[in-house]
Amino acid sequence: MVMGITRLDLLKGFISGVFALALGFFGLSFLFSDLGPGETWTSRFIVLAVLYVGSGLVIGYVNPKLWMIAGLTAWGALLLGIVGLINVVIPA
Repeated sequence: MVMGITRLDLLKGFISGVFALALGFFGLSFLFSDLGPGETWTSRFIVLAVLYVGSGLVIGYVNPKLWMIAGLTAWGALLLGIVGLINVVIPA
C-alpha cells in the first residue's frame, strides 16, 4: 500500500482505463465508418450517445475514484452532438 492506494484500486483503475480506451476507439470507428443497409444517421447518433453515456456511468459506478475518466468518456456524446449539428447546419 503506497499512500493509501491498494492493489485493488490500481487494478480497478487499470481496467477502467482500458475499458474507456477500448470504447473510445470503438465509438470513433463507429462514427467515421459508412452507414449499414437500412441505418440512418439518427439511429447511429442515438446508439453512440447511449454507448458513451452508458460507459461513463459504468466506469463511474465501478470505480468512483476515477470519476474524471468517467466524465471524459461521457463527453464523447457531447462531441458527437457537435459533429451531428455541424453536419446538419453545413450540408455536404
